[in-house]
Amino acid sequence: MTLCIAKATPSNLVISSDGRGIFELGNGELIKASNSVKKLFVIDGKAVFICGDAKLNMEVIEILQGNNNTNSNFIKEACHAVLEKNKDKEIIKDWFKKSENDDYESVSAIPICLTVFEYISEEGYFFTKFSIKDNFESEKCKLKSGVTLFQGIETDEAQKTFKSKGLVSNIDGLVEKMVDTYNDLEKKYDSIGGDVSIVIFTRNEIQDYTIKRNDNLNEELNMSLVSKTGDIVLNEDGIVQTDTIQLAENVDSTHGLKLKFYIDEGMISVRKVMLNFSLEKFRAYSKGALSKVIDLHTTESSTSIVTSSGPTGGSGTAVTEGSYTASGGHNHGISPGTQLATAGGGSVTWVASGGHQHAVVMADHQHSVIILPHEHDITMPAHDHGIDYGIYESTFATDVQIIIDGVPRGSTYNSSENNVNITEWISTVGWHTVELTSTQLGRINASLYLKTFVAF
Repeated sequence: MTLCIAKATPSNLVISSDGRGIFELGNGELIKASNSVKKLFVIDGKAVFICGDAKLNMEVIEILQGNNNTNSNFIKEACHAVLEKNKDKEIIKDWFKKSENDDYESVSAIPICLTVFEYISEEGYFFTKFSIKDNFESEKCKLKSGVTLFQGIETDEAQKTFKSKGLVSNIDGLVEKMVDTYNDLEKKYDSIGGDVSIVIFTRNEIQDYTIKRNDNLNEELNMSLVSKTGDIVLNEDGIVQTDTIQLAENVDSTHGLKLKFYIDEGMISVRKVMLNFSLEKFRAYSKGALSKVIDLHTTESSTSIVTSSGPTGGSGTAVTEGSYTASGGHNHGISPGTQLATAGGGSVTWVASGGHQHAVVMADHQHSVIILPHEHDITMPAHDHGIDYGIYESTFATDVQIIIDGVPRGSTYNSSENNVNITEWISTVGWHTVELTSTQLGRINASLYLKTFVAF
């Protein structure tokens, strides 16, 4: 149960909601459970007001915050997802049972109901309501300047009380008028009261803060610093922290690129983790070693004993040819002029034969030669080989897979440039590892962007 008051001016939109949390007993009695329930949120540059069952509505809010998405179709899908998840709960079953007879008045709280406020450039301020009553079908409505919108409970009484506060001339006066209205209504209704949440739209920024009940406007507490996109950058709980890790590395089928990072124990939520990587050619920074001419010196030959066996498998015939050359005579060991007796008597004088030759025919044969073991000393002077500097490239990284904390995620990537949102797989504190693998030699240039909301 809650009440939202929104008023458009020519240059601003001011939205407020109370912080009263109510618990209803089985007998219909209402118990004040809290005065600081948050019902107004800034998401994706828009303000989202929830009305009805707090737990079910907060499940929807968490989906919207986790994806930073307030697109109408996405909100509708988120509402249906929460409804399906909780379809067996009594509040859902009771709603559908009584809605068959249009008996909405007897329902203690509408299960899921959201109103989204936004500024559209050159057009103005708009609101869109998503309710289980209409199956979350929505229509964007313009909130004209000077018009005040009341949503939730006791809207008629709220309108009368708000009007009775008179006219105001500035934003501070309008906020004070809203707070006074909640204070007056709290005196009459247990279901309204507590802290007042305020969101102020201008064309370029959004202010989001909470006013403690009965506090003076100059003593506002729980102030939040909100970016132009609607993200809370700083509040009493913590601050946004961003980090970027970059690494370029050669890879192959057995060596991947690894990015390691740490999420602090004070992390409240992981807003976004983006992985960007490009697939490149393997790269080395030298093309080889330069060759060099050097002089090598060996020792002189050393004496070795070589033993040869006699000829084997050979026979031959010597023939004295009938013609002689002019030189090269021989005397068979007998001095010229020696008298030699003949067989028939008498003698002859020995004369050395003239130059002649013998033809020797020797059949094929072989010799076995045995060379004893020996060594030669080689002297090599000191020298070096210079490096041929340059960039050498080879094949591209291919069929790249993303492995997060040891588990393969996503698909296989072959595009030269890749942007992958891996937020859903990074949700815990401590060390995490993102590894990129390739099926062949290549190079990967990777960057990891991390955005978290961390407590002080």
